[in-house]
Amino acid sequence: MNVVIGAAVVFALAALAPSLKAAAGADHYTATAYCSCGKCCGKWADGITATGKRAQWGIIAADWRLLPRGTRVGLSCFPGQVFVVEDRGGAIKGERIDVWYPSHRSALKFGVRDRVKVKVLADRPGH
Repeated sequence: MNVVIGAAVVFALAALAPSLKAAAGADHYTATAYCSCGKCCGKWADGITATGKRAQWGIIAADWRLLPRGTRVGLSCFPGQVFVVEDRGGAIKGERIDVWYPSHRSALKFGVRDRVKVKVLADRPGH
Protein backbone atom coordinates (compact mmCIF):
# COMPACT_ATOMS: atom_id res chain seq x y z
CA MET A 1 0.00 0.00 0.00
CA ASN A 2 2.78 2.48 0.81
CA VAL A 3 4.36 1.86 -2.58
CA VAL A 4 1.11 2.78 -4.37
CA ILE A 5 0.71 5.96 -2.33
CA GLY A 6 4.37 6.81 -2.87
CA ALA A 7 4.03 6.28 -6.61
CA ALA A 8 0.93 8.49 -6.72
CA VAL A 9 2.80 11.29 -4.96
CA VAL A 10 5.77 10.95 -7.32
CA PHE A 11 3.42 10.97 -10.32
CA ALA A 12 1.63 14.09 -9.02
CA LEU A 13 4.92 15.93 -8.50
CA ALA A 14 6.14 14.90 -11.95
CA ALA A 15 2.93 16.29 -13.47
CA LEU A 16 3.57 19.63 -11.74
CA ALA A 17 7.23 19.83 -12.76
CA PRO A 18 6.65 21.51 -16.17
CA SER A 19 4.55 24.28 -14.59
CA LEU A 20 7.10 24.79 -11.85
CA LYS A 21 9.90 24.96 -14.42
CA ALA A 22 8.08 27.57 -16.51
CA ALA A 23 7.24 29.57 -13.39
CA ALA A 24 10.94 29.82 -12.59
CA GLY A 25 11.12 32.65 -15.14
CA ALA A 26 13.45 31.64 -17.98
CA ASP A 27 14.33 28.54 -19.91
CA HIS A 28 15.69 27.49 -23.29
CA TYR A 29 13.35 26.20 -25.99
CA THR A 30 13.59 25.13 -29.61
CA ALA A 31 11.83 27.77 -31.70
CA THR A 32 10.21 27.22 -35.08
CA ALA A 33 7.82 29.38 -37.07
CA TYR A 34 4.46 28.95 -38.75
CA CYS A 35 1.90 30.92 -40.73
CA SER A 36 -1.81 30.40 -41.25
CA CYS A 37 -1.46 28.44 -44.50
CA GLY A 38 -2.54 24.87 -45.14
CA LYS A 39 1.06 23.61 -45.18
CA CYS A 40 1.63 24.89 -41.65
CA CYS A 41 -1.82 24.41 -40.12
CA GLY A 42 -3.54 21.72 -42.18
CA LYS A 43 -7.30 21.68 -41.69
CA TRP A 44 -6.99 24.48 -39.09
CA ALA A 45 -5.66 26.96 -41.68
CA ASP A 46 -8.26 29.63 -40.96
CA GLY A 47 -6.05 32.21 -39.21
CA ILE A 48 -7.78 31.67 -35.86
CA THR A 49 -5.70 30.53 -32.88
CA ALA A 50 -6.66 27.87 -30.35
CA THR A 51 -7.88 30.68 -28.05
CA GLY A 52 -10.19 32.01 -30.77
CA LYS A 53 -8.11 35.09 -31.62
CA ARG A 54 -6.99 36.07 -35.09
CA ALA A 55 -3.34 35.16 -35.66
CA GLN A 56 -1.05 38.17 -35.81
CA TRP A 57 2.54 39.13 -35.11
CA GLY A 58 3.36 38.64 -31.43
CA ILE A 59 1.49 35.34 -31.06
CA ILE A 60 3.25 32.08 -30.32
CA ALA A 61 2.15 28.49 -29.99
CA ALA A 62 3.41 26.53 -26.99
CA ASP A 63 2.73 23.46 -24.90
CA TRP A 64 0.12 24.82 -22.48
CA ARG A 65 1.40 22.52 -19.74
CA LEU A 66 4.65 24.52 -19.70
CA LEU A 67 3.44 27.92 -20.91
CA PRO A 68 -0.31 28.26 -20.34
CA ARG A 69 -2.45 30.25 -22.77
CA GLY A 70 -2.25 33.96 -22.18
CA THR A 71 1.30 33.79 -20.83
CA ARG A 72 3.41 36.77 -21.90
CA VAL A 73 7.02 35.97 -22.73
CA GLY A 74 10.17 37.54 -24.07
CA LEU A 75 12.30 35.64 -26.59
CA SER A 76 16.07 36.11 -26.85
CA CYS A 77 15.85 36.09 -30.66
CA PHE A 78 13.54 39.16 -30.56
CA PRO A 79 14.91 41.54 -27.89
CA GLY A 80 12.31 43.95 -26.52
CA GLN A 81 9.35 42.20 -28.18
CA VAL A 82 6.58 40.71 -26.05
CA PHE A 83 4.89 37.54 -27.29
CA VAL A 84 1.66 35.99 -26.00
CA VAL A 85 0.86 32.29 -25.96
CA GLU A 86 -2.42 32.13 -27.88
CA ASP A 87 -1.98 28.93 -29.84
CA ARG A 88 -0.89 25.31 -29.57
CA GLY A 89 -0.18 22.59 -32.08
CA GLY A 90 0.14 18.85 -32.38
CA ALA A 91 3.91 19.06 -32.86
CA ILE A 92 4.39 21.68 -30.14
CA LYS A 93 5.19 19.53 -27.14
CA GLY A 94 7.58 20.15 -24.28
CA GLU A 95 10.22 22.84 -24.60
CA ARG A 96 9.25 24.00 -28.07
CA ILE A 97 7.56 27.17 -29.28
CA ASP A 98 6.22 28.20 -32.67
CA VAL A 99 6.33 31.88 -33.66
CA TRP A 100 3.53 33.09 -35.96
CA TYR A 101 4.58 34.87 -39.17
CA PRO A 102 2.35 36.54 -41.77
CA SER A 103 3.71 34.49 -44.69
CA HIS A 104 4.97 30.98 -45.33
CA ARG A 105 8.15 32.38 -46.86
CA SER A 106 9.00 34.39 -43.72
CA ALA A 107 8.21 31.41 -41.48
CA LEU A 108 10.59 29.24 -43.51
CA LYS A 109 13.24 31.95 -43.38
CA PHE A 110 13.08 31.91 -39.55
CA GLY A 111 13.86 28.20 -39.68
CA VAL A 112 14.63 26.23 -36.54
CA ARG A 113 16.49 27.88 -33.69
CA ASP A 114 17.79 25.84 -30.81
CA ARG A 115 18.24 27.16 -27.28
CA VAL A 116 16.10 30.29 -27.58
CA LYS A 117 15.80 31.80 -24.12
CA VAL A 118 12.16 32.19 -23.11
CA LYS A 119 11.52 34.53 -20.19
CA VAL A 120 8.07 34.47 -18.63
CA LEU A 121 6.90 38.07 -18.13
CA ALA A 122 3.40 37.38 -16.80
CA ASP A 123 1.01 34.45 -16.63
CA ARG A 124 -1.74 36.47 -18.24
CA PRO A 125 -2.04 40.04 -19.53
CA GLY A 126 -2.49 42.42 -16.62
CA HIS A 127 -0.83 40.08 -14.09
